[in-house]
Amino acid sequence: MYEDGLCSGCGQPRERAWNEDMEGWYETHRVLCQACQAVRLDMDAHGASSPAESVFVTDASPAGFDPDPRMAPKI
Repeated sequence: MYEDGLCSGCGQPRERAWNEDMEGWYETHRVLCQACQAVRLDMDAHGASSPAESVFVTDASPAGFDPDPRMAPKI
């Protein structure tokens, strides 16, 4: 039910996002998902997957590795 109330384009709640009073109150942000980037690089190297093939990613960082929080996007 919650997902039905979201804009299919941006994922924001439709009751706010589609309201004309919200014009000018949204900011856009760009981030690079490292997992999606890995899939893209794999597809560039190996071509698109066949219909029977799935491409997925796993976190292969060493046990206990904590990424530097200063490198996280500010959104």
